[in-house]
Amino acid sequence: MPALPAFPATAETLLLPGPAGALEVAVDPPEADAEPRPLVAIVCHPLPTEGGTMHNKVVTMTARALRESGATTLRFNFRGVGQS
Repeated sequence: MPALPAFPATAETLLLPGPAGALEVAVDPPEADAEPRPLVAIVCHPLPTEGGTMHNKVVTMTARALRESGATTLRFNFRGVGQS
């Protein structure tokens, strides 16, 4: 298995290798005008069978609100969604 990439310090979308295939992951740091907090919030999307992806409006708005409060956010697509 290839080495895992370092945790990004800037906004980045990457593919994490896994035993059943890669997972598409989006990592976004806190907003520039927010006081950074020492946490990472993982935001999961609704069921893929209902059209859920990491680009779902509820997911992206939740992630944005967390970044505005100083959190780093991590969103990912479940297997079979997007590039996962």
